[in-house]
Amino acid sequence: MILWSAATTPNDSDNPDPDEQGVIDGDVLYSTPQVNQPLPTDLALLAFSLPPRFVPDPRLSGQTVRFIMSQYEQLFELMFFRPARRHMECLRGRFAQRIISSNLIHCSSYLGAQLLQVLRQDGDYVELERFSPWFERLDRLCLTWNKVSLEDLKERLTTSLELAFLRYISSNVKSGYALLRHMAPVFMQVACADPTLWPRDPSSNGISLAHALVPPRHEIDRFIFMDNVSSLTFGVPLLVEYDTSHPMIETTVANPIEWIHGCPNRLMFLIVKINQWRMRHPNGCLEGEYVPWKEIEKDAWAWNPAPVGDFEMESSRHVARVAVQEGWRHALLIYLYMGMCGVTSHDSRVQTSVRQISGLYSVIKSQLASGMHLMAPVLLAAICTRSEVDRAKFRDLVSHSGKDKGAAANGEPVVWDDYIASRKVMIDLGI
Repeated sequence: MILWSAATTPNDSDNPDPDEQGVIDGDVLYSTPQVNQPLPTDLALLAFSLPPRFVPDPRLSGQTVRFIMSQYEQLFELMFFRPARRHMECLRGRFAQRIISSNLIHCSSYLGAQLLQVLRQDGDYVELERFSPWFERLDRLCLTWNKVSLEDLKERLTTSLELAFLRYISSNVKSGYALLRHMAPVFMQVACADPTLWPRDPSSNGISLAHALVPPRHEIDRFIFMDNVSSLTFGVPLLVEYDTSHPMIETTVANPIEWIHGCPNRLMFLIVKINQWRMRHPNGCLEGEYVPWKEIEKDAWAWNPAPVGDFEMESSRHVARVAVQEGWRHALLIYLYMGMCGVTSHDSRVQTSVRQISGLYSVIKSQLASGMHLMAPVLLAAICTRSEVDRAKFRDLVSHSGKDKGAAANGEPVVWDDYIASRKVMIDLGI
């Protein structure tokens, strides 16, 4: 495995150090310290697509792994939904093992560690363009790697999802979504290799969503979340089909993806249902056609938060956890009423959910260091609110909400298509 030096940043010179020996492959120079142990045989795999400065396998030096862990550890600490301490230690061990055992995951994690470090140090003043060559080369590797074993496909999918996530948090949504879209066939190959995910509905070509959301299926769950939240927030079609005919499967096993974004699986299941309904009815339903919105509304209100598993967590974080989950419930309801029922933002049910999200955000605003848990609910509330005071309050998290209000200016009513049009103006996904 060949990795970038933990001490190397994208600004470092490409000239090799005097005590290093150059390894030439094509027109790219890779500088590697002189060691007595042989380099791994898979150098050629990475040679054509990665930046030009590497160190030996971190299993020999350990420096790169320690650097990656030091940066991602700080991200773990932001999670309101992290499990009990004993489970967190197990997760950290698995994360470290995955970094060591996979070339692609190691490289994307190293890039993530560099990016997270710079974002913390430089904040709003960071120059993210210097990371572009790294992203582009890793993207190409994920898209052109021709190994087709199941483990290789999982490795490509995991790496691509991490790269897409990193692009999202660094404000390069267009490139992140493009990579997610290109990896949809790989996702289907990985998912369909598991017979338990085959559709239960004979008329469906999608995977069984209820079974896919049963942990542990980290890559599967992460793709589902990113695909469906992209559809919700940007108004784009889903990348794959999901079979929602089987009811949700109750399980006591926690879902690691939920610890990161905070949206309970049951509510995500309902968001997928709305997304698919909208795909099948791009112009709305026909007069007299049955719309299953009442069932979705009933399920949304029937959901209750699961018992907290970490009794060592501070009480304030428990409160924040429930607040985030409630925020997602009300985001779902706004989407249901406006996106499925066709009402305007002035509908009393929509405004009730907007007020709830506003109050919840006020409760936990000081604890959301990254804003990642409540981003989607606040985005929807910011578009729908009739209050300029609320809109200003949301502006810290949704940076564009106060710059171009469009149809929602001065609290005017908007429909869902207005929201989608505003998102397309602000964020070009290239489709």
